[in-house]
Amino acid sequence: MDEKKSHGFKMRYFTYSILGVSVVCGSLFLYFVFRLIGVYDSFMSNVTDYTESTKAISEFRDSSDFLTNQARLFAAKQDTIFLNNYLHEVENLKTRENSIDVIKMTHNQDDVITNVTMAYNESQYIQSIELYAMKITCLANGIEVSKYGDILNDILISDSIMQMSKEEQYLMAQDFLFASDYLIAKERLFEYCEKANRELVYAFLEIKEEMNSFFINRFSLLILSVVVLFISIIIFSVMVLFLLIRPIKSYTKSILVGLPIKKVGSEELQRLVHAYNKLCQNYTEKANVLRHKAEHDPLTDLINRAGFDEIKNVLREYNEPIAYLLIDVDFFKQINDVYGHQTGDLVLKRIAKMLSEQFRKSDYVARVGGDEFAVIMTKFGTSPTEIIKAKIENMNALLQTVVDSLPAISLSVGVAFSEEGFVDDLVAQADSALYKVKKGGRCNCSFYEEFNG
Repeated sequence: MDEKKSHGFKMRYFTYSILGVSVVCGSLFLYFVFRLIGVYDSFMSNVTDYTESTKAISEFRDSSDFLTNQARLFAAKQDTIFLNNYLHEVENLKTRENSIDVIKMTHNQDDVITNVTMAYNESQYIQSIELYAMKITCLANGIEVSKYGDILNDILISDSIMQMSKEEQYLMAQDFLFASDYLIAKERLFEYCEKANRELVYAFLEIKEEMNSFFINRFSLLILSVVVLFISIIIFSVMVLFLLIRPIKSYTKSILVGLPIKKVGSEELQRLVHAYNKLCQNYTEKANVLRHKAEHDPLTDLINRAGFDEIKNVLREYNEPIAYLLIDVDFFKQINDVYGHQTGDLVLKRIAKMLSEQFRKSDYVARVGGDEFAVIMTKFGTSPTEIIKAKIENMNALLQTVVDSLPAISLSVGVAFSEEGFVDDLVAQADSALYKVKKGGRCNCSFYEEFNG
């Protein structure tokens, strides 16, 4: 069948269509998912902000109440532990300032920070009254204020108060902490804190409403894209089953029994079948592909041991006679020792080139070791021994001639034959024949005596 006349359903067009639908639906699905993640992250960030900010406002208000209580207890009991507690909070813990810093991280320019700032201003005003009252208490009780630092030293007490008796000063200090302007300032502080809390609630509800709106407006579209994607996957799976998987199973059965593959399935598979059947009809093309895939030695460009082993495995199923030649370069170590490894490499390349020229393209020439070569010959007719012997004698004659300053060299060759493709005994037989050549003086070839060709 001409490849141009292949008939069948063009799977690639259907695949492109399904792929397009899948990309669109998948993109919509991913968009919704990432959008949902974004909304969820925003919601969780708002929840975290709401939690931390409300906690900060609560701590701010608690800190203000704590300072008020310590100031009033000091004015009432004149115990310096309350004064120390007060100053430790103001100068060291700084809970109010830390609370404002937490709120500023996410509410730097909105009504939340505005109200908290107003509450802080009121707190500072309240603090000034409390410090004033506590200094009066220190004066009435004879407590040295200089050891408490500038925060008390810098407060100036009026002359009228300085002239009062201790009892009057005690009462005056307490009056300051319960005066109407002091209490009004406390109420304003709480009011600003409540306003800040309400703004946090509004922000939280806003993001919650946004998340609800996203689900309501887009969830149906999300479900639709998932359904379309699911249907597309089912259709694609069915088409793959009938146009790809089942035909491939049929092809496998035909290959295992050695029969031509029947052209079924998609148009693309039919083209593949056409190419495969054409390849199987021509053994030469198959051998060329095999040789092309074989790895080669980087120095000599001959087949290396790995590629040669692959060829031997293929030829195990070859049902015709073959010849196996094991070739050794005589005294090659002396060449390396006398002339150097660079000259030795050039000698190997010369031998490799000569082997490639002496043997046919249908033969397999390989370098299987440092100075060791091997050849497998196929389809060599009825007188292989004469042909092989003539080739070896010709090569040894040529190698005895000095070319390009390369030293003279010779080859020793052991040959073994098999009547039905490659068998493991060939290597040992060729090695045995090579041993006889070396023992007999080298520069020759020997045939394994058990060959019955």
